[in-house]
Amino acid sequence: MKKFNCVEDYLEYLGGWPIGMSFVDMMSSSTISLDGIDVKIITSISTSTISGVALTDRQADIVCRLILKYKQQFANHNISVFPVENPLYRRPLRYINRVKKIWIENDMIHFYFPYEQSLIDELKRDRKDLIGLNEFNPTTKTWDFALSEYNVNWLVTLAQLNNFDIAPDILRLYDMIVEIEKAGYVIELVEADDGYSITNGADGLIEYINEHLGGFGTDNLQNLVDNSGILGYTVNEALLSRVNELVACFGVNRSTYLTPTHWNLEFALEYAKQSNRYPVLIYDPAGTTTVHSCIGEFSGDEVVNLSNYFGKSQMEYTSNAKIIYATKLPKENLMERIPLMISYHELLFGMNKYIWVERSDRLIYLCGSTLTQ
Repeated sequence: MKKFNCVEDYLEYLGGWPIGMSFVDMMSSSTISLDGIDVKIITSISTSTISGVALTDRQADIVCRLILKYKQQFANHNISVFPVENPLYRRPLRYINRVKKIWIENDMIHFYFPYEQSLIDELKRDRKDLIGLNEFNPTTKTWDFALSEYNVNWLVTLAQLNNFDIAPDILRLYDMIVEIEKAGYVIELVEADDGYSITNGADGLIEYINEHLGGFGTDNLQNLVDNSGILGYTVNEALLSRVNELVACFGVNRSTYLTPTHWNLEFALEYAKQSNRYPVLIYDPAGTTTVHSCIGEFSGDEVVNLSNYFGKSQMEYTSNAKIIYATKLPKENLMERIPLMISYHELLFGMNKYIWVERSDRLIYLCGSTLTQ
């Protein structure tokens, strides 16, 4: 019986390529009848190998099983499949790293997996609600996230659903969080004898508030509520009625979704005024008429058009700028901190746009979305 030299020859023969015999002989011989379910994959992989591309380890396994499936038909053509039963390949196989893993290193959560578009889409869709730094590292091919309770909860759950290898240390943290949540553990701003306090607040959180946000005195309640959504603590319901209504609405979440109406933009700008979150960055890629109408109420030197700073080495904002308006976000001249970002586009993906999101203390999305409230 005839036999071909390697697995790829058998694959290409199945794919209709004249392998191991003259083209005339190939055309005069009866072809192997393939099941419809096999045609697409055989055609795809054989087209690749005939062009000189080596098989991957997984492709090699599939191809060998397909060839042996048609062993009898090969025999009817007087062709032995012995080189496939003991596989010989034209080129060394390409071994693909298919490891999926999550671990903690240098106080960061690292998320690694081979290219999988559905998982990437899920990360991009939901990561805007995570707390702290989260970005893709093109050098290590990992998604890196700040180590926080919310991030551990979300990422470990995602890893479990997608069969990741989960490092013992992050799994222990996850189990501790679950147990604490069962016991009703809360980090909450409450009233105290001499002002306010945060139950179960970490020393670092308390220290930060005392040093940078004015402390826990009775005259600082509005500021404490307004930063709760950013710093990750809840607010006792009784305290919300004592602060400005807009601060109570926007302050308890880092991200808020509203329909893109004139009134909602005015509410968002009034909130910025009440909480002194200036300057406000308004990202408006479509150049919405409503936006121009609202920001027209500010004086000329209070509004900075970001497009005027493209290509310049340095941004020079006036000291009293209250609105930073952008139809396009530049890669350079980034603001170190953005007190409030109002976006008319929810899908702020790509490293450039997401850096702006990561540097924003609070985000208000005014866009048509399934998440719109």
